[in-house]
Amino acid sequence: MDEPRIKVAILAFFESYVRAFEQRDATSLAGHIAYPCHVAGDALSMFASREDYVASITPLLQLYRQLDAATANMMVHSATVFGDGLAQVVLHWHVKDSKGQTLYTHEAGYTLVQRADRWAIAAIAFNEMARIRALRAS
Repeated sequence: MDEPRIKVAILAFFESYVRAFEQRDATSLAGHIAYPCHVAGDALSMFASREDYVASITPLLQLYRQLDAATANMMVHSATVFGDGLAQVVLHWHVKDSKGQTLYTHEAGYTLVQRADRWAIAAIAFNEMARIRALRAS
């Protein structure tokens, strides 16, 4: 196992994930997911297919548009490689508006699996929706 090489590949994976969010491209985002995928946030969800994921992520992308969320910077809080095809990554996100100002921050933990020659998200735990509600209430 070449852990430094794996961590570089995982960082590239998340850079692609950020670009898909910036473009509000639900189909591209769905390509970053391993199905079934489990998500824990305000509620527990399981996405069995790309179609399920796209239907679920589309309202969030519309909310980003309403908030003027244009981009996000991510900082790796922790990254653990369990083997060549399994990793756990916790990211601290700074979501920014079109002027580059931070709208809110949130944390998310991702379980990643390697499928063929690419990484994919098998599970997500995040606190973003609570942060969005706080922003909207202010």
